[in-house]
Amino acid sequence: MTRSTRRNFTILAAVAAASTFLAWAVITLNGFSDDSLRISLRLSARISFMLFLVIFVARPLAQLFPGPATRTLLRERRSLGIAFGTNHIVHLALIACRYTAFPELEYPVSSGIVGGTAYLLILLMLITSFDGPTRAIGPKAWRVLHKTGLYFVGFVFVTTLLPDPGDPLFTFERAWFVVLTVIALVIRMTAWFARRKNASRA
Repeated sequence: MTRSTRRNFTILAAVAAASTFLAWAVITLNGFSDDSLRISLRLSARISFMLFLVIFVARPLAQLFPGPATRTLLRERRSLGIAFGTNHIVHLALIACRYTAFPELEYPVSSGIVGGTAYLLILLMLITSFDGPTRAIGPKAWRVLHKTGLYFVGFVFVTTLLPDPGDPLFTFERAWFVVLTVIALVIRMTAWFARRKNASRA
């Protein structure tokens, strides 16, 4: 096992343990109920969302603002991806726990299809963040998988975490998710236009 692989497995194990402990602590403090499970789900989703945003802007930031900090961020993007994927697998386990413990709850089929596709992509991206699977699928397939997964998961986050402003649950906290998402999109689009401009000059 290479040093990189050992490090990746360490990150996976540490994040899995931390995410599981956090969910256990929330449920224990509030008592096992649908409400406590929903709190745990919201918390793990928020953590995943913030990790996702950092991953989403890592390369554009390194392009627009080259320097030690952005180079480090770009270099650690794979580690952040492993942390994101692991945390969201724990999130999936919480979803399964909730609907198993409370079978009277309804889960829309359309949400299941979209969510299932997102989780399949997350799992594939997590697996191919390790050296062996990365080499096995090759660089071209790796780029296609991770770029597709990045945008699809981003779409799912936007549709689930960012409600319509008319929603009575549109709180100050959720408003910040809108602001951060817009900032991330602006950064990525600016970097894309900058690449196009430099390519046209070449």
